[in-house]
Amino acid sequence: MSDDPVFSTYELGIIQNSLRKRMAMIEDFRTDVVTQDLEPEIEMSQQIDVFKQEVQHIQDKVRSMVESRVE
Repeated sequence: MSDDPVFSTYELGIIQNSLRKRMAMIEDFRTDVVTQDLEPEIEMSQQIDVFKQEVQHIQDKVRSMVESRVE
């Protein structure tokens, strides 16, 4: 990556793929938490939801940036 603050399409693609993997990891983590029957399950689930929304927001921004580059 250069010092240029603008990401290349290639770099945006890498970020997009990484975010996609993170979303899958979040769901796997949620499944692990739920299946372990932990006491603070509701609070943890809420925290997971908040984090997932933040990652989704970033993913949407990256998708928008990629689409604007393709056009």
